Amino acid sequence: MKTIYGAGFEARHGLFLIMLSAVMWGTVGITTKAIYNLAATTPLSVGFIRLILATPILFLTTWFILGQGLFQIPWRDLALMLLIGAMMAFYQVCYFAAIEAVGVAVAALVVPP
Repeated sequence: MKTIYGAGFEARHGLFLIMLSAVMWGTVGITTKAIYNLAATTPLSVGFIRLILATPILFLTTWFILGQGLFQIPWRDLALMLLIGAMMAFYQVCYFAAIEAVGVAVAALVVPP
């Protein structure tokens, strides 16, 4: 049974995580535009670097939470996870290409989060 204090803590923790993700989402476009201004790069390379940096962090976080359960995934679910990962990578490249083509403001308005 949860106490009132425990439920309030979970609600505040959830709200904090939502706010953190919103801040991180909001800085992606500005950071990408800054990268384009600093270096000659492409949307594909920006997306690739971003995913290369995020994959080990997410893997270690998942390993910390699930332990050995991380590898107990049915084949069908693994195939779906790989498909979703590929689609997310494609989305990132399209978003970064939109930032390069029309700027952060228009890309953020046109491309849904």
